[in-house]
Amino acid sequence: MIKIKKLNKHADTKLLSIWWFAVLTVIAGGVIIGVTIFQSAKVDVRVLESDILSAKIINCVLDKGYFNSEFVVGKMDIFSVCGLNKELLTTKGNYYIKFQLNDIAGKEIFPLMKYGNNALEGDCLIQQSLISARNFARCSQESVSGLDSNGRKLVLSIMTASNKDFRLETTR
Repeated sequence: MIKIKKLNKHADTKLLSIWWFAVLTVIAGGVIIGVTIFQSAKVDVRVLESDILSAKIINCVLDKGYFNSEFVVGKMDIFSVCGLNKELLTTKGNYYIKFQLNDIAGKEIFPLMKYGNNALEGDCLIQQSLISARNFARCSQESVSGLDSNGRKLVLSIMTASNKDFRLETTR
């Protein structure tokens, strides 16, 4: 067996510390690369925000197939009842809501209501003509039917749009 005579007893700890720093450097580099990849990913949530906004309004005004009686007569404050942040929807310019309530024959129950950035409606109309644009708002359009308190069949047409640039904001 070959015997190695240690001249300096601290040489083994110095060698170990070099490898220790190398391992720490590799780990830190991996964490930095992982965080950079994660943070640089662009996630477009505008379609989801628009769908959620539309669903939130529909669920608020329609309960078990019946429209809220205050909503039918046009006296419902949609922001407070539905839990929507009026400032976020009207002053920031990133959202748009348009809805109208008609009877089944098309007779207007209350006038067309619009909130938010009206320019986003144009983006929605352009996208309906199958022209795609990356920076345009993403839209959701739905029509749901239900009954009023008298049993009359009504149709709610709603269009919502979101142009919030890749970041979520709270709606409350």
